[in-house]
Amino acid sequence: MLISHAKGKKVTKTCPQCQSTLSCSATSEQPCWCMDYPALLPPGEQASCLCPDCLSRALQEKANTITKAILEKRRPNDVASLYSKPSRKMIEGIDFYRESGRYVMTEWYHLKRGYCCGSKCRHCPYGHENVPA
Repeated sequence: MLISHAKGKKVTKTCPQCQSTLSCSATSEQPCWCMDYPALLPPGEQASCLCPDCLSRALQEKANTITKAILEKRRPNDVASLYSKPSRKMIEGIDFYRESGRYVMTEWYHLKRGYCCGSKCRHCPYGHENVPA
């Protein structure tokens, strides 16, 4: 989500979904917080910036939709071409969720990685092909 802003000045906006206030102080040296999120929403799909919670929810829904479509076609490696801006930062709710104090990786995360790691992951889209017998 890019917003227009004066050079280096903080811009305050209102989230169109929940009406909360959010800010962007992106510069050429320091990107906006939203740039840590995967670029899954086409520019025309979201006319205005969303707050962190609403952006996270929108991206979770989009990631789930893409994951479902890829798995229905049985072509899990297709996600690499859709995930145009890889980020090393994992995002809760999109790449993982927490369960009983443990991190559980989502199908989306596994698809981004591109292969079965052999660890018997719960959401492995590769049919546990690298799990030792």
